[in-house]
This record gives sequence, structure tokens and C-alpha cells, in this order.
Amino acid sequence: MRIICIGAHPDDCELKFGGTAAKLAIARQHEKFGPPLVEIRRRETEQAAQRLGIAEAQVLNAPDGALQPDGETRGEIIRQIRNCQAEVVLSHRGCD
Repeated sequence: MRIICIGAHPDDCELKFGGTAAKLAIARQHEKFGPPLVEIRRRETEQAAQRLGIAEAQVLNAPDGALQPDGETRGEIIRQIRNCQAEVVLSHRGCD
């Protein structure tokens, strides 16, 4: 696996991607994709939520990199927001 990080400033890559790059370097020996990775991410999410004092965390069944901006996915996310009765929704910037 070859990784390139591009930043506008000398410390951008280390600050923004350093942890990810280190994790990928370690994970190279233990790569997992598809359903096994979904379960790993689900356990990681549960552990992080517990440590942060978050009452409940949900993980959709889409493997990393396979989430599609389609009606089904949008419907599921809207359902999650409504079920939670969220007053604030935080997310990352979209790619569209």
C-alpha cells in the first residue's frame, strides 16, 4: 500500500493525517475489507461511545467507502435523525 498526503503547509499532513497514516501502516499486515471491517468498526464505535459517555451509537451496515449518496441511504439517515429526535446534526463535509 502506497500512501500520499498532500497539504498546503509543512505541518498539514502530520496534523490532519498523521494518525490515519500511522494506523494504515500498522494495518497493512492485517487488512480487512467488507463485512469483517464493518464489525471491527462497529466494535470500535461502541468502545469510543462508552469512553466518551455517549448513551447510544449506531453504525450502518455499509462497508467503508461503499456508502452511496442514493435515496435509500438518505432515507436511512433521515430515519435515524427522526428516531433520535435530534436538535443538532453534526457531520463532515460532503463530496458532491
